[in-house]
Parts: sequence; C-alpha cells; structure tokens
Amino acid sequence: MRRCVDSVLQQEFDNAEIILVDDGSTDQSGVICDQYAADYDTVRVIHQRNKGLSGARNAGIDVARGEWITFIDGDDVVSTHLLFTLFELANKYDAEIVSIDPEHIAENEEPEFCYSNQTDCYDYRAAILDVLYQDGIYPSACGKLYRTKIFDKIRFPEGKLFEDIAVMGPLFEGCSKIVWNKSRLYGYVHRKNSITNRIFDQRDCDILEICDQYCERYRKDEILYLAAKCYRANCSLRVLLRAPIDEKYQEIRSKCSDLILNEYTEVLNNRRARTKLKLALILFRYARPLLYRIYPYINRWK
Repeated sequence: MRRCVDSVLQQEFDNAEIILVDDGSTDQSGVICDQYAADYDTVRVIHQRNKGLSGARNAGIDVARGEWITFIDGDDVVSTHLLFTLFELANKYDAEIVSIDPEHIAENEEPEFCYSNQTDCYDYRAAILDVLYQDGIYPSACGKLYRTKIFDKIRFPEGKLFEDIAVMGPLFEGCSKIVWNKSRLYGYVHRKNSITNRIFDQRDCDILEICDQYCERYRKDEILYLAAKCYRANCSLRVLLRAPIDEKYQEIRSKCSDLILNEYTEVLNNRRARTKLKLALILFRYARPLLYRIYPYINRWK
C-alpha cells in the first residue's frame, strides 16, 4: 500500500485531493492511512466496513469535491507523470474521459513506464465498440480521468466482480468525447492471490450476467448489439475454460458451451472480432482437448 500512496504523493500535479478508503481492513492499512492524513493536508481518509472494491470507489465518489476524478487501486503503482498527463490530454482535447494503457507487472516488479504521442479520439459509440471488441481502450476503471459529473447517476455495482466493465458503457454514454492515449503510466499489479490470478469460483460467473445486460441494453442498436454478443462469446469461452469440471458448475458450463456454439458463425464472420478469439472458437469446436492444453499459457492481457 505504501508504494502506491507514495507514488501518488510524488505526482508532478500538485492540485489534487487524495482520498484514501480504508475498506474494513484487518491489517494496519487504516492506521497507515491516518498517518498519511496527519502528514499531508491533501490527504483525506474514509473508514468503512468492508464493501469490496466497488464500495470503496463509490465511497470516494460520494465525497469527492473536485471537477475530475481518477481511481488507483491500493496494490498498484503509478508514474509521477500520470495526473499531469491525464489533465493535459483532457484540456487539449476537451474530453470527458481520458484513458491510458496499463503496464502489467507482477508483485514486487518495477514497472517500465513510457510516454506516447499517439492519441485517438472517440465518440461514445466508438469507445464502447473499442472496449467490447477488446481493441484498444482497456476496460479497467483505473488508468483513466473522468469528469466527476458523469458519475451523478452511476455507481459501481457492489458485491460483484468485473465492476469496471459493468459501468464502462453507461459512463461512455454520458460523454461527447473520450480520448485514448497509448502512454503506459499506470502499473497494474497482478498479485498471486489477486482477483486476476486466484482460483475460479462462483463470482467469476458475474461477467456472464454483465454480458447479458449489455446485450439487452444494445439490442436495438445493430452495431453495438453485434459487439456485445461477440464480447459475451469471448467471456463465455473464458468462463468455460476456467470453471472446474464438476457438478457445481455443470449448468453454467453447459450454458456457456451452447452460447459459444450458437454465436460461432456470427463471430467468425465478424471482421472486428479478434483473431485470437476466432482461433479459440475454431479449436473449441474442432480440437477442444488442444484448446484446454494451451489455454493456461495464453497471455490474456495482450
């Protein structure tokens, strides 16, 4: 945690309110947060019972006083240039959301941050398509700068995994311009027992509910609906490949398999669908044992 907070305090941008949320910690995190608040006038602390990542972010949104807001998870680390770069891009392009790329690192690994001049501008539909096709903008809530007002009627769903993707579409819908810059200034840390690396359990199926919600949300928009179905096929395949082969998950595995096969032809004919996904679907249909063997070695972050 200290590495994260210290990286925030070292920002070149010095006009930031730093809100630390002690989400029912059972270690010394709450005490450490209070120490930072005592030492720095810009730091505020919220202590609350454990509500999970969504609850912590929502608590920060509820008390934030600034025009802009960003989220940094306590395990991660950021470049000293992060806030300055995000604000510079927001002002330059008059955008409501600015997104940069994450630098994926293992625990205790030092990130290799880098700056890029490459920037793309989107309207909300193009940004949603980019996320659903996994073709650019990373769906994490972190590594982004948002106008606080777009959260007026939106909060992260508490008690759910994949809360980032759940709100990304609705957030984009409230924007006239979203900017994506290729700089990697946010160190996304993958710990051994983190959400991204832990053993599969029932909560991993939350993504399927979120996918269904997107399909229903965009059912009347042919282009977005096609993207939502492609994303659902991708997530169904991931759940199927990770879920243990036992009776507890038999129903969900069967549902995922049926959905993948039903969407098979449509995804393969979709020019925006990732080549990696198409190859995985072909292997799933014609060489399933091979797919199960190679899946653990596939880097899902690329």
